[in-house]
Amino acid sequence: MKKIGILLFVFAMALTSCNKDDDNQDPLIGSWEMKEIDVNEVYTELLTFKSDQTGVIIITYKYDTDPEEIDNYVFGWTTSGNLLEIDMMSVKTSFSYAISGNKLTLSQNGDSFIYTRK
Repeated sequence: MKKIGILLFVFAMALTSCNKDDDNQDPLIGSWEMKEIDVNEVYTELLTFKSDQTGVIIITYKYDTDPEEIDNYVFGWTTSGNLLEIDMMSVKTSFSYAISGNKLTLSQNGDSFIYTRK
């Protein structure tokens, strides 16, 4: 019985320490997807924010019967308050952002883009 109690204690400590790490993690970290479907086309953006403040965007575009096109771009990112700055190919672009549940909204110049956490 004593061994089971020790194992449960160690397991509980491991879970507690994981939760503390998660509390300090930026909520942007992870993958977010936006998909637009029209009559003959499908456009998808998959944004992945990494903890080292780098990221990858994968853009997939499919029109009618044409072959699917896929582009990959690497970027750097920083945040300050509700502002997100993305540095891609030496071009810096700023967005205001908000996270609500599993939705990320990026806004710029009156346009909003809504992504869903993957």
